[in-house]
Amino acid sequence: MAKDGAAQDGAAKDEAAEVQRAPTRQARNRLRTRRRILDAGMGLFTTQGYEKTTIQEIADAEDAARVGFAGSPTVLVDGIDPFDRPGAGAGFACRLYRTGSGNEGAPSLDQLCVALAPT
Repeated sequence: MAKDGAAQDGAAKDEAAEVQRAPTRQARNRLRTRRRILDAGMGLFTTQGYEKTTIQEIADAEDAARVGFAGSPTVLVDGIDPFDRPGAGAGFACRLYRTGSGNEGAPSLDQLCVALAPT
């Protein structure tokens, strides 16, 4: 049974409070990891079904979420993804970049120049 938006918000607040109450950094990290694993599993169950989802797929999705990997290739500038799109999610998959000529497998030269330009 799917939770409605208000119930999901309440659950997220409860989980955040639980993480904050954890007595040690190790305990907080363990709770965050547990949440990422649960989120990865539920996302995969929803898209491809429980029976077709493997533990390895859940682990891969959790790893991608943990490191913020948005697909390949990912360009990082000083540890930040200048091409990050809110809501795009993380995953070990091919990534598409929106360029002036449509979706491409890599950012355009102009986009890279902008991303690398000193601020």
